[in-house]
Amino acid sequence: MYILVMKSVKDYRIRTFDDIIRILEQEPEWREKLRKLVLTDELMNLPRKFDNFVKNDFRPLAKRVDKIESDVEQLKKDVEQLKKDVKQLKIDVAQLKGDNFERKVREKAPAYFGRILRRIRLIDHQTLADLLEDAVDEGIITEDEKMELIWADGVLKAKSKDNKEDVWVVFEVSYVVYKKDVDRALNRALILNKVVGKIVIPIVIGKEYTIPVEEIEEKGVIAL
Repeated sequence: MYILVMKSVKDYRIRTFDDIIRILEQEPEWREKLRKLVLTDELMNLPRKFDNFVKNDFRPLAKRVDKIESDVEQLKKDVEQLKKDVKQLKIDVAQLKGDNFERKVREKAPAYFGRILRRIRLIDHQTLADLLEDAVDEGIITEDEKMELIWADGVLKAKSKDNKEDVWVVFEVSYVVYKKDVDRALNRALILNKVVGKIVIPIVIGKEYTIPVEEIEEKGVIAL
């Protein structure tokens, strides 16, 4: 059984669904009429609505999203810079606190060292520099050793409370004392010992210690 469809001089015999497809492919007008019959107005308007959505909603939204992403990237950069600034600020504050603490120790040396020493006399930097220059000229220490010791936070002369003997002190001041501060005090005391030929006591002074005081004193360094 088949259906005979006539148009002009064309005869279409429809036996299968494929025949319908073939006819619609050959007859655009039929295809359009069929589309209008099959599809609702809502579906027919879908492409136009989609185009309007892309033009009026999606593209502006995409631009806003791009702007947000750009703002987020800028915010990340600002946060990273802020972290760097805060880190530098912490370093600056620590340096300022350390400098202020060092100045306080030098100004009030008898108060800080009075528990273990008496007759305390702080050696000013110019006197120390002259002493070290003479030692270099005499071949007692090297130029590098002179420069190492001249950077000491402080040098002083005093008398021991125990036996009243003359002693020298090299001290390092740090708000937070690290192992490097301890090693530096010990090394500089050894250099000064070669210069003065007297007992030299290495001392570290801090508000906080990152290593146990017992460990510091085992190295022969006094922690105040």
